Amino acid sequence: GAVSARHQALAVIAAIALSSKSASEVKASLPDKPFAKVQINDSGSIVVRDAKNLALIEKKDDVWCLPARGGYPADFSKVSSLLTELADIKPAQSIPGGASALERFKLLPAEDAKPESGLDIQVKTKDAKPLLSIRKGKQYSQKERSEQELQMAAMMGRDLSSSGPSFAFLPDSKSVVVITSPLAQASAKCSDWLNKEFPGPSAELKSFALFILLAQEA
Repeated sequence: GAVSARHQALAVIAAIALSSKSASEVKASLPDKPFAKVQINDSGSIVVRDAKNLALIEKKDDVWCLPARGGYPADFSKVSSLLTELADIKPAQSIPGGASALERFKLLPAEDAKPESGLDIQVKTKDAKPLLSIRKGKQYSQKERSEQELQMAAMMGRDLSSSGPSFAFLPDSKSVVVITSPLAQASAKCSDWLNKEFPGPSAELKSFALFILLAQEA
């Protein structure tokens, strides 16, 4: 009767109120640069892992190297680039869905070795204390973009088909977000981290050593 109709009306009003959060409220719920306070200079190791590979890069005597490749020097520019990019990450959007979102956006743990597993990145201090952790998932495709976002990009002459936003999982806050940082340097293959131009032996000897190291991962 009238009471039931009133309850339905109140329910509709409540739903509208909940769905009409202001942009500032939504933005406020996002972790603003979650790794901004991380002291990058304290980094002692980086672990990048996907469903098939694992790369460990460690700092020994102030030199970044790869223990799995006999201590071969790592490319410092790639290490520095990744650490800087991680510290500057700022989530652009929060994604609801809980555990179901992890599988949908390929954010399951890398150790699960599933097709829906993401790329785990962990940075620790020299004393093996955790500094930061993030899991990168599938790319934020056009299907997930709003019509308004696509129209705005078209007006500005921007092609979003090859841009870098991705879904990511922040273990500390247990939140799924969209990040604009491509984290292009983050690779779980040791061969991608090798410093192919480090000074030392002759060019011929270095080339032979690199050939052996790369062959181990083939």
